[in-house]
Amino acid sequence: MKSIYSLTILLTMLSFNISSGQNYDFDILTNSTFSTQNFPNQERTHLFNSSDFSYYMRFYSLNDSLKSRLYDTKNKQIHTFFVDSTDSMKLKYLKTLNIVKNDIKYYFDFSEIKTKKNHKEIIFKILNEKKRKIGNYKFKIKESKKNFFQIFKHSATELFLLKKIEAPYNFTVLKAKGRNTHGNMIKYELKSLEKISLSVSLPSK
Repeated sequence: MKSIYSLTILLTMLSFNISSGQNYDFDILTNSTFSTQNFPNQERTHLFNSSDFSYYMRFYSLNDSLKSRLYDTKNKQIHTFFVDSTDSMKLKYLKTLNIVKNDIKYYFDFSEIKTKKNHKEIIFKILNEKKRKIGNYKFKIKESKKNFFQIFKHSATELFLLKKIEAPYNFTVLKAKGRNTHGNMIKYELKSLEKISLSVSLPSK
């Protein structure tokens, strides 16, 4: 599997325009780690648009090749690409799949921002339809000009892909630790956040 460092270098070299179809613009590149009891220290690389978190792209390794998935929550679609490093670092469109909507109802609760000795914290709770707590996370945060909670949401809570979760404050999750809705312990850490300017276009129909 490619390291975070090598993948970051690769992304700075990619030529993302593959056609004149629907266009997605990205201005943030993040590298993070995500750990569960069975799958510790997973490295994750994502692209985001800081003005529109309804779509994002995730890169991953599969069978010694590099692929990416572009998640479009408005259109409920996932577009898959192959990263061809032998051909000018271009993305090759593979297929589009429809996202199956999860109809389970959840409620979400954010605590007030608490100032600790060396950092600030927020407790994030997930409640079921009976408003019983079924998951919770402790966030180590940095207050920011924009609300970057969605970076954590899309990087570490795939179950809530189509769920709208509105954070009441502007902050970035630096670290998170807690239990998901299945009771599994997870850890998340944002390793880097860089400003970029990249575009991905789908093939014209």
